Amino acid sequence: MNAMARFLPVAVLALQLATTPAYAQPHGGVDLPGWRTYSAKAMGFEARLPAGWRVRQASGTGPETVSFDEAAPSGGAGLSVQFWVQRNANPTGLPIATWYAEQVRAMKSSLPAPATTSLGGRTAVRREATAGGSTHFSYYVALNATDIFQVTLRRPASQQGLDKTSGSILSTLRFLE
Repeated sequence: MNAMARFLPVAVLALQLATTPAYAQPHGGVDLPGWRTYSAKAMGFEARLPAGWRVRQASGTGPETVSFDEAAPSGGAGLSVQFWVQRNANPTGLPIATWYAEQVRAMKSSLPAPATTSLGGRTAVRREATAGGSTHFSYYVALNATDIFQVTLRRPASQQGLDKTSGSILSTLRFLE
């Protein structure tokens, strides 16, 4: 496996695991009173999350990651938004779409075709996949010249499209300089 192919598997791991200076407008009219701001200066971002959601930070030597998790309704799987930083994943500074295509090519994978979108005011690659009863949305953004910022959202496969709460969390994402 070449050096570039070692970074995209974080997205596969995420599937197995449970900007602009101002905030964007809430997605789909979700009201944000009571939401709190979480700032991860070391990871280079901040975002808002609903009251009652918990924040979990990874510790140890693995990838830098923080997740926002909804309290699971009656034993089911709740919504989850996970933020990752893959340090030096893009050592040659490729545009994000090119970097993503190179990762998929190096893995010799048949991942679903991505879409180009925007996240935190930056160009992003968005991929959607369903596995294990959940649908996962993964977004990849160049955090800086060499680091990749990834957001993975999980929702029950029975729901169609990205839910309003997750969309609102994404709309509040702001990259810190």
